[in-house]
Amino acid sequence: MKTPMAKVCLFILLGISIYHPVMLGLFRAWQKNHYYNHGFLIPLISGYFVYRNLEKLRAIQCKPTLYGIIFLLLGILIFFLDKYFFNVLFLSSIGMLIFIIGGILFTYGKGHFRVLLFPVLFLLFMIPIPEFLPSSFRKDFFRYCVIRACARGRSH
Repeated sequence: MKTPMAKVCLFILLGISIYHPVMLGLFRAWQKNHYYNHGFLIPLISGYFVYRNLEKLRAIQCKPTLYGIIFLLLGILIFFLDKYFFNVLFLSSIGMLIFIIGGILFTYGKGHFRVLLFPVLFLLFMIPIPEFLPSSFRKDFFRYCVIRACARGRSH
């Protein structure tokens, strides 16, 4: 593949074909549980963070790295382990984010990855915390994530 656009299209098609059950599961979780209604907005906000950095991204030279394949395969492995052994939406969702990280590294390289790291990690807020964790831990985790995100947002 000579152009990054061909890699991007392949990456998107592969991601949708593998992770569509995860996306549907997230959508259902956001609808069903009022604690996760914000999940609908998180990809849009993350997209805005990417949009805000478009000039930086355009200025960076593409230097794809084969390390991305490791992340792609790790994300797919986590998805299949979860699908056949654990059946926990949280794990599949984490696998999807690792897959996205791998796609960025494989398609564009480390420079782009550094710029896109915050928007990708921001997607963690769309993932429902597993129910098997104690509710006090879940509340403390949410509080910590919100404080960190606010502090990170102020530093830009």
